[in-house]
Amino acid sequence: MPRGKHTKNPLKFVDERENNNASRSLQPPAPVASEDTTSVEASEAPSQAPSQVVANSISSDGATRCSNSKSSSAWNVEIIDSTNVKKKAKIKVKDVCNLPRGDRVIVEVDEEGAAYGKAQGLLAGYCGMLATNARIFPISFEKWSGQENGGMPKSFKDECFDTMIKPHFHFTSTEKIAYRYCIQSIAKKWATYRQRLWNEFYDPTMRREALVNNVPDDVPRDQWACFVNYRLKPSTVELCMKNKENRSKQTIPHTCGSKSNSRR
Repeated sequence: MPRGKHTKNPLKFVDERENNNASRSLQPPAPVASEDTTSVEASEAPSQAPSQVVANSISSDGATRCSNSKSSSAWNVEIIDSTNVKKKAKIKVKDVCNLPRGDRVIVEVDEEGAAYGKAQGLLAGYCGMLATNARIFPISFEKWSGQENGGMPKSFKDECFDTMIKPHFHFTSTEKIAYRYCIQSIAKKWATYRQRLWNEFYDPTMRREALVNNVPDDVPRDQWACFVNYRLKPSTVELCMKNKENRSKQTIPHTCGSKSNSRR
């Protein structure tokens, strides 16, 4: 997902502006570009379709970081077609939905119910793409589990697995195990995605109304308004402060990286 245009904290960046102004004052003025050149450059810049924006929002395994470099990586996987014929292929995450009808990527699953191999990396990126699509999994829900208490409805998860994962992936396990693995992967990436959005677009100097109007790209306005109201609730603020205090007590940092143990 491309970074949205949002308002910066003026107190945080005042020193940076002063330094930039001082450095510019020591340099000769640059020639002003003509209006024709600017208009040509603006007209030549291709506009990105919403579907392509979603396809480029690929999340790495373990950390939901949207990156175009991940979408350009091809995975060497094995595919099985509708006649049970297997073949090798190199597939990018954004091209999973473009597989021929009946072709599915084979995902190996171990005895512990965890996917492994190259197909696991492809599946992780695809789950990240789904998790960061607010039209599939809205960010307006307060949490992932517990639909009775404001969590993500189970029907959303079932529909995603049945219509967006099963038609493109063939798991060497039962459907129940595959469902649990995929939904857990999406849940982790969805939570990380929401936290990253808040870190990027929250400004403590802005009022609630300004925060609500500071909508990120690819996020519906009503979802962002609900998300801002949830993050500004006293109970949520108190919970965040408590979690921050608990993290400060951590003495042994996590150094294993984002790659899962099954791919090492």
